[in-house]
Amino acid sequence: MMDLIGARSVVGYDGTLFRTAAPRWREYDLLGKFNIRSLKPASDEDIAAAGQESLLSAVSTAFCADPKLDGRSHEIVAARAAFVHFGRISGYPTKQLALALGISTRGVRHLASINISEAHSRIARTQLALQQLAQEEGRGNFIRR
Repeated sequence: MMDLIGARSVVGYDGTLFRTAAPRWREYDLLGKFNIRSLKPASDEDIAAAGQESLLSAVSTAFCADPKLDGRSHEIVAARAAFVHFGRISGYPTKQLALALGISTRGVRHLASINISEAHSRIARTQLALQQLAQEEGRGNFIRR
């Protein structure tokens, strides 16, 4: 589901191929199966209100990465850069972001300098919105009706 609604980035998966093969499929049809009326990417205000753990969870899930964000693969670097970007929106100090990632403050400054693609930002924001909706609804996973 997350791949189809743009809440997760999977290496080698192109959602447009599915949409081409199933032209009548609509995102709201799938969301409706899980009692979700609509899902919009998280705003800057939503990001600022989310806790650090929520941000880590959202970016690690969005990029199919280990929750600790260990490693140097493209996905891990993208997830770390998104976390730092979101952390800056939230107003977290550089030192706190460094502690959360287990890296130096210099490493955080380097990640902050990485330009996050619009697609990656949208994916991470959508994942955060999905997780926030699950929390508000009182369910960790969406249960089909």
